[in-house]
Amino acid sequence: MTQRTTLSESAIESQLQRLENCDLQHDDNGHWTLVIGEHDEIEVDLRVDDGWLRLDTAPPGPTQGHDPWRLVCLNRQLHGTAKLAYPSQCAQVRLRSEIPLDDDVDVAHLLIDALLGIEAGYNALSGATGAAPAGADSDHTIPDSREDVAQLCVTAGWPVRAKGDRTWSTTLACTRTYQQATLFDEGNSGVLVRTDLLHCGELSELCRHALGSVLLSASGSLRMVRASVASGEEESVVGFEVRIPESCSGAELIHALAALSVAGDLCSAEVALLAQSETIAHEYLDLRGQLRENSAVQGG
Repeated sequence: MTQRTTLSESAIESQLQRLENCDLQHDDNGHWTLVIGEHDEIEVDLRVDDGWLRLDTAPPGPTQGHDPWRLVCLNRQLHGTAKLAYPSQCAQVRLRSEIPLDDDVDVAHLLIDALLGIEAGYNALSGATGAAPAGADSDHTIPDSREDVAQLCVTAGWPVRAKGDRTWSTTLACTRTYQQATLFDEGNSGVLVRTDLLHCGELSELCRHALGSVLLSASGSLRMVRASVASGEEESVVGFEVRIPESCSGAELIHALAALSVAGDLCSAEVALLAQSETIAHEYLDLRGQLRENSAVQGG
């Protein structure tokens, strides 16, 4: 395995200085604070942790009492690697992102997209309007500076198969289950890498609440990936995804596919069980104390 080379703190500082319209403060201990926001001032904490830059902030208002299924659906709309997540097995929602600090990753570009996503998530929960949903850009022209996504994957050690126009699939490195990921080249909107765990019709409120809770907890414990739900007229698709900006590199794809592999191992069986059984969903929520927090899901 190739030794991973990450940025020094001074190099990270240099990347952060490229940001515009942000109030940046540094405490000399690998920790920065950014203030962003068009409608409200949003204070985002940044900290270096084992070769990653972690972003974290609280949403507006109370951190408890949100519908977890709605939060997972909202993740689908956020830019970059921004996500709504539960930290440390507690049902207190946070807005977060993790960015790899490899020396061949455009950290500033990833950071800009993540901050856009964090601001959009914050505004959505506060009722304000924000940036257009991720992937909504109608210009899907592939940037001249980016290598072909399929070739990037092959070079990174992830062989792919073409599924359609600018769409490929690859087998994830799961150990407990067989799981595939699909890569969608969305041109100037970036690259979406996604693995689907569940295709389902209408679910009971109890099962939706339990599923949302376990998915948000996984999003809080896994780097870079976020749980999301793609809702259609006839079914919803539950899975995990990573959105990479148009400057997509092989290193970013390696991290994305590795993280999705862990997500598949961690959640595939649990997601299937919680979707099928209200009894298991009720027991799960009871153990987490969430039945007491939300009286609407106490039946079962």
